[in-house]
Amino acid sequence: MGKEFFDRERLAGYDRNVLDNACVGLIGCGAGANNAAQCLALVGVHELRFIDFDHLELSNFTRAPLFAQLRMHALTHSVNKAKALALAALQLSYGETPVVRYSPTKFEAVGLGALRGCDVIIAGVDNADARARLAEATALMGIPMVEAGFSGLRGNVSAYANLSPADACYGCLNPHATPERVSCQTYAMAVTAEGRVPATQTMAALTGALVAETVIRFLHRDYALSGKVLTMDATNWHTSRLNIARDPECRRAHRRIDTIAPISVSASDSVSKIFDALPEFTEPELFLPDAYIAAMPCLHCGARVRIGKPEWAISGAPQCAQCSIDTPSNRSSIETCSTIVPGSALTRASCRHVGLPPLSIVEVFDHASGASRWVQLGGSIDELFVTRRRKERTMVHCDPVESKGMDSIESDDDFRVIA
Repeated sequence: MGKEFFDRERLAGYDRNVLDNACVGLIGCGAGANNAAQCLALVGVHELRFIDFDHLELSNFTRAPLFAQLRMHALTHSVNKAKALALAALQLSYGETPVVRYSPTKFEAVGLGALRGCDVIIAGVDNADARARLAEATALMGIPMVEAGFSGLRGNVSAYANLSPADACYGCLNPHATPERVSCQTYAMAVTAEGRVPATQTMAALTGALVAETVIRFLHRDYALSGKVLTMDATNWHTSRLNIARDPECRRAHRRIDTIAPISVSASDSVSKIFDALPEFTEPELFLPDAYIAAMPCLHCGARVRIGKPEWAISGAPQCAQCSIDTPSNRSSIETCSTIVPGSALTRASCRHVGLPPLSIVEVFDHASGASRWVQLGGSIDELFVTRRRKERTMVHCDPVESKGMDSIESDDDFRVIA
């Protein structure tokens, strides 16, 4: 890529060596992340990773510039947001050899291993509890996180360098975050019903750009904005910048993984293999990243319904096959498991079954010695993400003859991309 592309950015202090080797993860691919990804692609960040289980809806298009080329396409069938944003960012990128990876699933399904290798994480998920959870994950990994929120013409951006476990976190700023998983459509309906207004195009663009610039500052090891929150009101140009105080009552972990030990255990192996990989631990206990739900009561009659899934994989209360609403039985309880010890039934289950995908990073505690160890399962990053790389450089200011070959593209389920 010619140096002239970034001459002005260099004057602003952007280091090409930093950006040419940077990796940024975007968890949640809605309006804010879309605008941030556009800036990061234009500045030529080398690798972008996208994670989102949700699909495009009509309300997404007017606030998300990188979805514009799909606005008619998406009317006919379902399109995943992470895939759409990744491939659009790849087309737009001015990087020398840009790479995008996307995973059309929930963050919990790919785990901490999907974050390893990222220099900064952008939290674009839709609810406060999911952001607090992601904040805890990034703090554990020591990866800086930037997030933004907005409602109508008001917005805010907060940043966390995660240099120390003692630093203030998103949970300190939002101590009342409650578990809730909703799609963008459900969220939009809820905020409208409550009299609130979903983000406007201008606020999505403004907060997205500020998130991107904060990410760039963090990539350059400039952490001056860490532990701060900026609030904005576009109706009157009122802004405020506040320092986030460390809440001593914060319910988040506030700890850091010092060392991660790789083990030769795959996601298809049984959980017992993890214990076998730690022979020095005589009384081990494995802490699952999400509770495993063995059974739940039927929504209507209360009878026991076998589940056998991690908590994140459950979308609602189950109904038993022989349910009779008119004849309720004694209601059963929810059967959960958050840890596994040798000899328990789940040691025979595969790691994947209990919620440990490839490259999972999980903690094992030894009651005999009091030692704790974080281990990482084997696997490949390509087991968690679909990876796309552009094979050809973008050409500009060229006549039709010189640009011949620019339309030599590969189809990816009707997406126009260069490899």
